[in-house]
Amino acid sequence: MSFFQYIKTKRALKHLAYVLGIYVLLMLLSWFYLSWYTGHGEYVTIPDVRGKSLAEATDIMDDLDLEVVVIDSVWSDTAAKGSVKEMSPSFGSTLKEGREIYFTIYRLTPPMEIINIKQGEYADVAKVKLENKGIAFDVEYQANNNFVGNVISIRCQGKEIGYNQPLARGSRVKLVVGKSDGRTLQVPDLFGLTYIEAIRMLKSMDLQHQLFFDVNPTTTDSLEYKICKQEPPFSPASVPLSTGSIVDVYLSKTPCERDTVGLSLPQP
Repeated sequence: MSFFQYIKTKRALKHLAYVLGIYVLLMLLSWFYLSWYTGHGEYVTIPDVRGKSLAEATDIMDDLDLEVVVIDSVWSDTAAKGSVKEMSPSFGSTLKEGREIYFTIYRLTPPMEIINIKQGEYADVAKVKLENKGIAFDVEYQANNNFVGNVISIRCQGKEIGYNQPLARGSRVKLVVGKSDGRTLQVPDLFGLTYIEAIRMLKSMDLQHQLFFDVNPTTTDSLEYKICKQEPPFSPASVPLSTGSIVDVYLSKTPCERDTVGLSLPQP
């Protein structure tokens, strides 16, 4: 009997029906298994849990058969500590049961910041640094002619904070800034002095200084530089300086002539 004749027999058709039945049954079983395993067609709508505590938000997601994963934490002075800030996918979206939902929460404790402010730093710069690091401050002025407009110290709860000392974001410190003691004095005559002589004179008068060299000196020839110019200039009629003021001093190794304009007293 040939093959084509055999497949026309009842026995062959019966076997073929068995095979097709088993195939259909396996397909149905596979479809039901995949539907159960993947949750095919079972979606839930994600509620808005922002502002809720992590524990409360997790309980809500557990009831929806969603797994919570915390991926980040941020600090805020005003938000409730440990509460949910952001969620992904966003609320209102649909998600299959059993899937993960990602939370960003507010930190329970503030991060630590290095203040990075040295004694003598400009007070305005120090204020910007503190603001950028989230540290509140009160300014206290103390009479100190060597630090007029500059930082004397930073204190927190009565203790001085060092340059590399960490401080919790959100802390409040006292920024101590120097100010003039209010005395006034005549502008000194610095022409022809070496920079060491000029610095000694300015310090004795409670004045600050900035040095400018026409050419950068070496350790061997620095004493050969003499002062050729100063701002404010010396004059018997010049406006008195307050203690703590800055005098700009310009030095040159090349001999220079004195500008005599304004050196004589005005005639009555």
